[in-house]
Amino acid sequence: MWERRVARRYAKALIESVGVRNIQTLDKDISLAEKLWTESPVVRLWFLNPAIKKHERVKKIENIIKNIAFSDTMKNFFRLLALKNRLNLLPEIIQIAKELSDEVQNRVRAEFITAGDIKRDFLETVKRVLEEKLGKEIIITPEIDRRIIGGAILKIKGTVFDGSLITRLNRLKEKLKEEGNGVTG
Repeated sequence: MWERRVARRYAKALIESVGVRNIQTLDKDISLAEKLWTESPVVRLWFLNPAIKKHERVKKIENIIKNIAFSDTMKNFFRLLALKNRLNLLPEIIQIAKELSDEVQNRVRAEFITAGDIKRDFLETVKRVLEEKLGKEIIITPEIDRRIIGGAILKIKGTVFDGSLITRLNRLKEKLKEEGNGVTG
């Protein structure tokens, strides 16, 4: 719990340091940082290894980030995290910074989960309808989960709208159990 509070403070400071005018540059930096964390296990191990002395960690971080198209603000932010031994909070900071950036830019992220491929036109229609209803820009991420059999699940702002076939079948099964129609497990 304390980690989330500390990560929030760092994310908020990062957002405030760039200001509203440069928020899109920060979005790019956040995406690069997320990619660095998720796609580079060696870098992640360096970030998390407590045996590495602080000055060594800072030098290593500087060598890593100098070849990445981060803004100067983000490079300084990485140095700060290394100096304060907070690189372990990077995934949480990234997540919170994305949320704060979305708030500043009047955006909402949504996941649209289906059992199979979804046509781009349909996804654009869903996005447009959500934007009209919420009055915000929607960043929609399609996902495929074959387990839902059919239908769709929409996750937006902490709310799940489940119109999947598997959920409907499970509800039907529970209803039949309650009515005592011999349906088991």
